[in-house]
Amino acid sequence: MQHRLEDFRERLLGFQKIMQEAQRMAEQAAEAGKNAELSEKSEPSGEAAEARDTDAEEPEEGNTTENSLSESSAEIQPELPVESEVEVQSEFQEESGAATEAEDFGFVFSGGIITGYTGSESTVVIPDEIDGVPVTQIGRYAFSNNQTLESIVIGQNVTLIYPEAFDGCNNLKTVRFLGKQVPEGYYGNHCLYYAKNLGTIYVPIEAYAAYHSAFLECLEDSVRLKTNTGEDFIVEEDVLIGYAGEAEEVTLPENIIRIGNSAFCGNTAVEKIYLPDSTVEIEEKAFYCCENLITVDNYDQIKRIGNFAFYRCSSLTSHIMEAENLEELGESAFELCTGLQGNLSLPSGVKNIPDKIFAGCAGFQGELLLPEDLETIGESSFSQCGFIGDLRIPNSVQTIKSYAFNACGNFNGTLTLSENLVTLSEGAFAYCRGLHGDLII
Repeated sequence: MQHRLEDFRERLLGFQKIMQEAQRMAEQAAEAGKNAELSEKSEPSGEAAEARDTDAEEPEEGNTTENSLSESSAEIQPELPVESEVEVQSEFQEESGAATEAEDFGFVFSGGIITGYTGSESTVVIPDEIDGVPVTQIGRYAFSNNQTLESIVIGQNVTLIYPEAFDGCNNLKTVRFLGKQVPEGYYGNHCLYYAKNLGTIYVPIEAYAAYHSAFLECLEDSVRLKTNTGEDFIVEEDVLIGYAGEAEEVTLPENIIRIGNSAFCGNTAVEKIYLPDSTVEIEEKAFYCCENLITVDNYDQIKRIGNFAFYRCSSLTSHIMEAENLEELGESAFELCTGLQGNLSLPSGVKNIPDKIFAGCAGFQGELLLPEDLETIGESSFSQCGFIGDLRIPNSVQTIKSYAFNACGNFNGTLTLSENLVTLSEGAFAYCRGLHGDLII
């Protein structure tokens, strides 16, 4: 393209020089004609009249100024190149078609990279290619501060999106990816990091797991990941990778063994979940910030609940943590689940209570019953809970970490510590002002 452009410029310059030379020679001829006319006027009147009569009778053989100019112009008329200026310009326009097409799309485009957008459409489609050149990157600040952009479709050839590409696009709500390869960001996979008001990302179902993994830690928890083809359940090898539906009551497919990482994360529509008998594990952030989730049915077979699995599920009332077969609980698994009420009795299979698992669960206003084989009570694990009555730490417990029962001010009975306690950390019972009677150690 650059070579053809330079060739056009050279030919056009040569054509201009030829025209300039032709004009100069024509001007010289005109000047010579004027001088000849003045010379004729200076001849005697008789001879001049005779000469004029002769010219009038025999114009073809005469040597008038008009004929001289005509002949001179004919002699000096340059021979133009085979390709005229119009033809050269037309050829150049054909060669620059990529730029024209990019302008039609409203893109500033060069070398496979979209570096800017000049349009005002609310929905923009990034094509797979422009005039045969694959669109592979969306450059830094390409759409920055665009307030009209609401939705964008990204072609399947895009492999890199600079994180600032959508910086300040405050009205961008949906992004649809067509490629099965997840575009990278300049800083890892944070290619949509600055799209702060993004609501939904649509991706090919074949690549759902890859997109899910890539965007898991870099987007707001409220962003929903859905498929381009509208499936509700995305399942791979008996693992529920994601749920993209909007139902209030959801019955999981049969044979689901695990509810995957962030499968329902940020879903504010779901209120009730029914688990199949096959489900034994709920992974990290599976129901993270599902603020309207109230009940989870058929959970007794659950063996493991991961970190932040039900974090801030503020409407949850089901005591899933009391599942008969439960063996492992994750950090902050039920933190800020303020809808949990009544007594709490953890199953015998639980050996360690992780950090912050029930922190901020102020709705608990019954008794706390800890399993007899418990070994460790984690940091801030019951901080700011509303339990009442006595607090008895089983003799199996060796470690109580800092602030484990911080601000549990409603305890109003006797505190009994483990006979085998080795470590009692700072603030473990800070602000538990209601405990009274003898301290039994």
